[in-house]
Amino acid sequence: MNILNRKPLKFRSSATRDLCQASKRSSLKFKCGNKTGYFGVKLRTDGRFDAYISVDGKKIYCGMSSTAAGAAIAYDRKAIEIFGELAVLNFGGFE
Repeated sequence: MNILNRKPLKFRSSATRDLCQASKRSSLKFKCGNKTGYFGVKLRTDGRFDAYISVDGKKIYCGMSSTAAGAAIAYDRKAIEIFGELAVLNFGGFE
């Protein structure tokens, strides 16, 4: 139930749904299966780490590293390039 207008949640007003992208990204949590501890970093089967970022439903390759931290830095650089100051970073303010 929506407290404001006492309607079921599927009938929410458009103002409730129209959150800016930055607030959506800032409320993200790590996935349960994420064992690296970094946003956008996954472990490959050969032991190296890949970094990807999603933009408008498309995956963009950020880079590969032998360490999870190195791939997280590649993710951060691409996130700053795409989202600017609204980017959600693994290491805040490294540059």
